[in-house]
Amino acid sequence: MQKFNYFTLFLLLFSATSCGLFNKNKVSESGKYNTKAINTVVKTARSYVGTPYKFGGMDEDGLDCSGLVNLAFQSARLVLPRVSADMAEVGREVKMREVRVGDLVFFITNNGTRINHVGIVTERKSAENVQFIHAASSGVKEDNLYSKYYQNTFVKATRPF
Repeated sequence: MQKFNYFTLFLLLFSATSCGLFNKNKVSESGKYNTKAINTVVKTARSYVGTPYKFGGMDEDGLDCSGLVNLAFQSARLVLPRVSADMAEVGREVKMREVRVGDLVFFITNNGTRINHVGIVTERKSAENVQFIHAASSGVKEDNLYSKYYQNTFVKATRPF
């Protein structure tokens, strides 16, 4: 009788976790483009424009780049690693000319040796005007991926959806 009770408890907990009652969704690598989730991510990220930069920050008092990305993705119940270098391993890599809204863009800045900066593509205005949001040293803002500075520091883009 006791085995049955443990087995029943296991089944109940397994069912609850698989339907999302206890855990957040992992970022999909299925290649599906989830417009609703992407819109939520971008809207949330944009709500932080003007927030000051703070190393390790994850709230309205201050954000770093990966903190901003994490908060934006969490708003759509999607989970990413906390560090930009680890985020770069999630999803499918896409060419810069193929990025679309919701994709992540990664950079090596300040003469670094590994990925140390991340942003979220927010708008594709033209072939060479792709806006992305990030937490720069001057605070959360949107910039053109094709500006000279970001062209020189760009490493890769991924599609986490």
